[in-house]
Amino acid sequence: MILSALLCVAAPLSFAPQHVGQDYVLRQHQDFSSDVITLKEGADANTPLGFATLAMTLGMDADTDSDLLVMRLDQDYNVIWKRQIGGPQNEYSRNLVQTQDGGILVSAFSHSTPVISQRAVLVKFDALGNLMWERCYPGEDIPGVEAGVAVTELDNGNLLMVSNVRGEMDGSLDAVVILTDPNGIPISIWRHGTFENLPVRLIYKSLDSRGQEAVACGVFQKVYPDGTVTTNTVAAKLSDLCGCGLWVNEYPVSNTLPDWGNAIKWAEDGSLLLAGIKGPFLQPTDGYSMRLDSLSGVHLVTMTYSGLLLSDVVEFIDPNTDPTQGQLCFAGWKLREPDPFGIIGFDSALMLTDPHGIPMISRWYDPEPYGLAVSLVPFHQAQGYPISGYFALSTSFSIDYVAPAHQHWIHTDDHIKAGCLEEQYEQPWWEVNVDPRGIDLWTAAMDGMVDLHWDPTDPDLEVVDICEEDDELLVSICFGDDTGTLCPCGNTGGPGEGCANSTGLGAVLAGTGTPSVAADTLVLSITQGKPGQPVLFFQGLNFINGGLGNIFGDGLRCCGGSVRRLQVRFMNAAGAADTTAMLSVEGAVAAGSTYCNQAWYRDPSAAGGSPCSTFFNTSSALSVTWTP
Repeated sequence: MILSALLCVAAPLSFAPQHVGQDYVLRQHQDFSSDVITLKEGADANTPLGFATLAMTLGMDADTDSDLLVMRLDQDYNVIWKRQIGGPQNEYSRNLVQTQDGGILVSAFSHSTPVISQRAVLVKFDALGNLMWERCYPGEDIPGVEAGVAVTELDNGNLLMVSNVRGEMDGSLDAVVILTDPNGIPISIWRHGTFENLPVRLIYKSLDSRGQEAVACGVFQKVYPDGTVTTNTVAAKLSDLCGCGLWVNEYPVSNTLPDWGNAIKWAEDGSLLLAGIKGPFLQPTDGYSMRLDSLSGVHLVTMTYSGLLLSDVVEFIDPNTDPTQGQLCFAGWKLREPDPFGIIGFDSALMLTDPHGIPMISRWYDPEPYGLAVSLVPFHQAQGYPISGYFALSTSFSIDYVAPAHQHWIHTDDHIKAGCLEEQYEQPWWEVNVDPRGIDLWTAAMDGMVDLHWDPTDPDLEVVDICEEDDELLVSICFGDDTGTLCPCGNTGGPGEGCANSTGLGAVLAGTGTPSVAADTLVLSITQGKPGQPVLFFQGLNFINGGLGNIFGDGLRCCGGSVRRLQVRFMNAAGAADTTAMLSVEGAVAAGSTYCNQAWYRDPSAAGGSPCSTFFNTSSALSVTWTP
């Protein structure tokens, strides 16, 4: 890569706060996203709140070498600084960590190191983006298997890293656990192998720590003499003194299909959360979530999700409360039905679940044409962020721009709603039993560290809001999920829904298209209503009770004042209906004005009755600002 002179802090690329929405990071090069983290207030004034992202960047030519791309953002998603770094060959980005001194630590896998057997890499920047140090350690891969590299920081400031080296048998791969001081100088390096006399691959792909405790997850693969291969999830608890495995277990999610763990996180109650994939290695079919006891590795619960492949998991704990367990959010990609040519597409997806992994809300984003979410983080108003929500980092393969692959930022509220280019769907799931098996390991000490001499550059890029203004023109409000006015008889809906109806769900009002008086492509849609029943879409000038609504039938009346009927429709068998009328005409709207929109529907006794016996209900509401 091109070397540069000393870098200075760059001004933010954008100044317009956008707290929910979606963005592309566009370059002349292809970028493949890896990781996103929240930035806490650090040791000095140079580390305010915000985010950092990591990606692998490469040129348009397939033979062009890849580098690492690190970006630091403020809490409004404005780019503070960006650094591209790498050697003469390929680098593959893995994960990010904010260290206790406010710096940003990057792990990667590299082909550009001076010693062929040392390819795991750590690169550290300070809070201002200045390069502090860069070093490589033992780490190799073998063809056909992705090498696992990840790093975490312990409470005492030491770093724990995982990688791989070739095992004693041809085709085998041993895990390596590297413990260093805060400056990346090794304290100990241990390799973990098995006693089985066949090619065995133990690959840790994800790390997390809490205090001085560290855990890892990944893949345990065996290749038998007859060519049979078994591939199962592995999880381990690692010693903070030597990196040795305190327990290491194999967790077969499926008895017939491969499965592997992509992410592991500590939960608030001390248990462990895993997210992964099952199915053929190149064509996986399902995802899974798993919860383990961190003391022993005992399996607690596993849920699988048809057609949803999972790459990351976080727990949403409000700092103002002290719950034992919070809701979970998963990032991944949703498989589409094959097109007429048999091609299976996929869309970036997020899923909210209860603490046990049972889905509550699932959405996919930006389906033109493909995308996959790889990492996400939660953030809270109590921490100083403008809203509470999630930041998901995805890779988009949109054909509308120069590069065929680029970073895709999805920033949502705490109901995973980004405000545009998204679709809610029902996620099939089922619980499976998993019988963990202990893995018998031998451990041997290793050594080896080499300093690198890469210089960073300040790359050109552009952050494009792909939602245009829709995220500000259409805003979901007035939910029956206990976040505002309570529902009339305890019939609370799910997050982002109206009060529950006789189906057990709350109706949701959403909008697509543009609320423009001239174009008028706005369509209002109700989902999760009462199948086969009429629904009235209406509009008001006032936002009742400040947009929180008052009790009305089995629901909440959110919109009032100069109420206008927009259209009556009948809901289909799924409890959904869309408007077909010209809403600017039916509502007699004025450009530049903001209106409250809602849906009022029947839930009669003949069709099952309603929870509060008033036999009608309302959806959540939508604030709509009309443009010329």
